[in-house]
Amino acid sequence: FRTGDLGRLGEDGSLYLEGRLKEVINRAGETISPLQVEAAMASCPGLKHGELMCFSVPHNSTEEAVAVAVLQDSDISLRQLREW
Repeated sequence: FRTGDLGRLGEDGSLYLEGRLKEVINRAGETISPLQVEAAMASCPGLKHGELMCFSVPHNSTEEAVAVAVLQDSDISLRQLREW
């Protein structure tokens, strides 16, 4: 699926995210800003701005859903993030 993000593959095969094709997520008619989601999540202890990226994923009943990718080497576990 397409996330709406702009990126490139480095010579070492790493993915570099460099921007967005669109700046909103439309969830059941509600407009959500990925930038606001990222800013809110960056306030989570152990997670820094720049270690995550918010994007939309297709959803059957709401058109789009909010998803977030977090760097694997961040100072936070998936469990801590879910509990926060």
